[in-house]
Amino acid sequence: MIVSAIAAIDRTGLIGSGSKLPWHLPRDLRRFREHTLGKPIILGRRTFESLRAPLQGRRNIILTHNPSFHAEGCHIAHSLDEALVLAEEYARQVGGDEVMIIGGGVVFEATVSLWDRLLLTVVEGTFQGDSHFPLDRVTESRWVVHEREFCAADAKNLHPHWFLILERQRSTEASSEDFDLASWLSSQSASMAS
Repeated sequence: MIVSAIAAIDRTGLIGSGSKLPWHLPRDLRRFREHTLGKPIILGRRTFESLRAPLQGRRNIILTHNPSFHAEGCHIAHSLDEALVLAEEYARQVGGDEVMIIGGGVVFEATVSLWDRLLLTVVEGTFQGDSHFPLDRVTESRWVVHEREFCAADAKNLHPHWFLILERQRSTEASSEDFDLASWLSSQSASMAS
């Protein structure tokens, strides 16, 4: 089974402010839907509570340590192993082979070593918030860019942003195709479409 993570971050790794996204990008929300629809998704309890309802057309698997937590229309897992078993069972039922990790920060941190793919939206701008993506852990691994697309701001999407799909390289040997995410994020030139 392929384990993919999907997140929207700014260049510092910020992903949230309280229980909300620091930006509103309909183009990113559409991309999120396209990549998660019909698949099992694993998310933390606080992320689920920020949604207020299960995401339709997906198997919602909520990872929580709270033994009494219940959410109508969702599956509850009390360990990462249990969540992955539930995800794999559902993927098999629907003929799929991918589970999507959708956050928040604690769940991203706990699962980063499992990811085969990383779908990032990198939002240009300065934002305030309190929840971060585990960039330090992500940049410890080797990644190759599978897709990269720059999206200019428009009337509905007020911030320019990038869509990246990165694939983890399991080999220990460095390659000329390796993508240095940390350098790319800190680079000012990367914030302009070329």
